[in-house]
Amino acid sequence: VVDDQAEQIGFYYSAGVDDKLEALGNITSAMASIMAARPDRSDAFVYEKLDTIVKASSAYMSAYCAINGNGMLSDRREIDMTELNYYDSIIGASSHYIYAQTDGINAFIYVCPITNSGSITGYLLSYMDPAVLTDFFNDSVYGDRAFFSLVNRNGTIMACYGATEGTAILQNDFWNSLKDVSESLGSWTLFDRQQQKGNSGILHVTENGVGKIVCHFPIRGTEWNLVMG
Repeated sequence: VVDDQAEQIGFYYSAGVDDKLEALGNITSAMASIMAARPDRSDAFVYEKLDTIVKASSAYMSAYCAINGNGMLSDRREIDMTELNYYDSIIGASSHYIYAQTDGINAFIYVCPITNSGSITGYLLSYMDPAVLTDFFNDSVYGDRAFFSLVNRNGTIMACYGATEGTAILQNDFWNSLKDVSESLGSWTLFDRQQQKGNSGILHVTENGVGKIVCHFPIRGTEWNLVMG
């Protein structure tokens, strides 16, 4: 019964994250489509679309990356985006989410290619601060007894919410770190395999003599998981 309840709550919160990221992607994709129809786009036109993303979504910043790497940011800075440590992650033929640090903020970034006649002419990016989701998770029915975390397939912890103090479970290389505290090697192996395949999973662990439940739920359109414990 407890497992079922935990899974139901986890699905609810993962769907909430899905919706938040999808809304970010939708407005960015819409602006990218408009920009694609204007290959001779002026700076004023680009800034207008960047401003629209920030005003109409949870993004704190947006950016246009030209095919040569020249970048225009919604705060009116112009930068060489090829110098960013996540530039290689921007490049791609389809829309995608990345996680990177920029200006001291660990951000969720939606990247949308701008295409014209089948050719990519640039990229549109929208940046969301993970802290935007704090209030959403603070309403958990588990109150101060549960933690939530967004973790990628490699085990990097991208953001934490809720009752994170006092638990040693939340550490980088997250998936492997659970191996020594799980109820069995077999259950941990299944748990890890499920997240690698983009499925949900549940694991019983023991920390400091206390039994705990850890669940993971895939976030739509990403290689990220919402972990609840």
